[in-house]
Amino acid sequence: MRSIGKITIAAALCAIGAHAHDIDFEHTHQDGGYTVTDNGSFVSDNDVTAFLWNPRGKSDEKIAERIAFLSKHYFVQRTPDELRRARATRAKYADAIAINSVMPGAVHLMGYTRDHYLMGLKSNYDGGMTLVNASVYGNPSSNSVPVETTVVETDLAGESFGVTKVRTVDDIREAKLQGNLSVVYNTQGADYVIEAIRSRTEWSEKVGIKVMNLTYNNDNALAGGGTNQSSGLTEAGREFVLAMNEAGITVDCSHASNQTCIDAARITKKPMVASHSNVFALFEHSRNLSDEAIIAIGPTGGAVCPTGAGGFLSRGEPVGRGRGGGHGRCAGRQAAECRSAGSPRCSLEHSRGRCPLGFG
Repeated sequence: MRSIGKITIAAALCAIGAHAHDIDFEHTHQDGGYTVTDNGSFVSDNDVTAFLWNPRGKSDEKIAERIAFLSKHYFVQRTPDELRRARATRAKYADAIAINSVMPGAVHLMGYTRDHYLMGLKSNYDGGMTLVNASVYGNPSSNSVPVETTVVETDLAGESFGVTKVRTVDDIREAKLQGNLSVVYNTQGADYVIEAIRSRTEWSEKVGIKVMNLTYNNDNALAGGGTNQSSGLTEAGREFVLAMNEAGITVDCSHASNQTCIDAARITKKPMVASHSNVFALFEHSRNLSDEAIIAIGPTGGAVCPTGAGGFLSRGEPVGRGRGGGHGRCAGRQAAECRSAGSPRCSLEHSRGRCPLGFG
C-alpha cells in the first residue's frame, strides 16, 4: 500500500483547479503566493516544484508541469505505524476484491503520458487493488486529443502491462483468482455525449467506459455542477441517465451538484455512485455532498466513496495528502462505503459480493 500512486497524487492536485479567486479560508497574500492563517503553511502561486502549489486559474500547460514534477519526484513517506496498519489491512482482506473507485489518469488526460498511466497501474497492483476505474475524460479542455484516441492509446498501454479489461463481473473475479489487475474506464464529465446522447452513450459502453459523471464541476447542458450548486438535472440529463441505465453504465455524481445527485437517484433504474466525494456536514467544500444527496444514493443500491484529497478534508491541506478517514458511512445503513484512491491513501474494501461499477 506504500506506493499507491505518484500519478493519482498528481491528478488530485489539479482536480480542484478553479478559474477565479475562490479560496474559502482565511489567508494572507505575500510575494509569490499566500499563507494559510490557521496553520502557517505557505502556498506558492508560481513555483510548480513547491510542496504546496495553488492550481487556481492556471493554464493546462502549467498544470501539466506540476503533474510532470510530481510524477517524478513526489513520494509519500509512511510512518512505521502506517506501514504496519497497511500490512494488517492487506492481510485481513487478502481474499477480498479491492476496487479503486477512481484513478484520475489515462493517456492524454490532463497531460498524462503512457508512462504516467503505467506507473499508476503498477502502483495499484503493488497496493493490492483488484480493479482500477481509470478516468479517460474530464471536461472539454482536459484531453489533448479526442476521447476516442485516449481510449485507444490507454487500451494499448494497458495491454502492455497485462491488465484485464473488464466487460462483466466475472472478469473481475477471474482477475482476482489469477492475481491480475483489471481495469474499467470512467468519465468525470460527459460533455462529449451532449450532441448525440444515445449513440455516444452506447459507444462509451462498447469501449469499456462503465461509469460516467454528468458534469465536471461546472453547469452544462446535462446537469448542474458542484461549483455553483444552483441546479439539478436538465431534460437532456434525464435522457442521459436513462441511456446509461440501458447501456449498462453506472451513473456517477461526484462532480455534480447535490440536486443533480438527488434528481438522478430518483429516476435511475440501476445502482448509482458518488465515486470520490466526502461529507459536506464534516467539512464545507463544494466537492463534498450534502446529507440529502448521500441518503438519496442509498436506496438505489449504490455507494458513496470517500476520497483522501486533502483540500476536501480540511483547510490548508495539500490536495492528495489528506489524513482523514472514510466518512462514507454517514449515510447510515442505506449506502455502501467504498474508497477512492485519487490520493496517496488507499484502502482495501471488501466488495461483499456487490459491484455497482457499471455492470448489469
